[in-house]
Amino acid sequence: MRRLDAAILWLMDSNETWFRRAIKFLGDLRNILFGAGIVAAIFGPIAVTIMGYVEGVPRAYIVVLATAMVAFGIVIADRIAAWIARTRGDYAYTLAYEGVYFGFDEGNPDHILQVGINLRNMCAHPSSYRVRRFDVVIGTRTLPNPRFDSTGGFIPRGASRRYTYPSFPRSTVEEFLGKQIDGSITMEIEYGYPDRRAVRLLTMKIAIMMKLREPVACLDSIISERDSRL
Repeated sequence: MRRLDAAILWLMDSNETWFRRAIKFLGDLRNILFGAGIVAAIFGPIAVTIMGYVEGVPRAYIVVLATAMVAFGIVIADRIAAWIARTRGDYAYTLAYEGVYFGFDEGNPDHILQVGINLRNMCAHPSSYRVRRFDVVIGTRTLPNPRFDSTGGFIPRGASRRYTYPSFPRSTVEEFLGKQIDGSITMEIEYGYPDRRAVRLLTMKIAIMMKLREPVACLDSIISERDSRL
């Protein structure tokens, strides 16, 4: 069993397109079966009753068949619902914030300061993430139209990723150089299984304190944090 689990996890971490398509197909099939169970529980007894009366089947048989249809539909819907809940639950609270990234290069006037975050996937499965919001304020300054290199990506199980805000030019933070300055990061990141709709949303606000003089330093403090189901 351990070898089978290891093989499945290896395939889930791999980039095999056929396997990803198979997983997506199974997910779609699961949703179809869930809907079929609901339909069977609601309309099955009605169909059995009508057909029974038309064919002259004894009422006792009709009651037994209708009850069996209801039970069948409920069992299928319940099992599929548990499967869906278990899949969603696997990702709950698994995108971990691991601190702030801070880069300072006084000799580079176009990219003197950069701030970002470090993320880790704590789930037993690979995870994809998409950044809905990522705002950085340094003192009273921010970039009016930040251009991000990406809006998200893919994190293998147990691995980490760094997501950064565009670099600040020297002209934007000139007045803060040589000082200790406060700032903040506000972010919203949705995540879940790759190639599927995201199932969780991580929302955080982080206070940062930077010393923009030698030796440079940056400290962070979480103000608020929430991981919710989508």
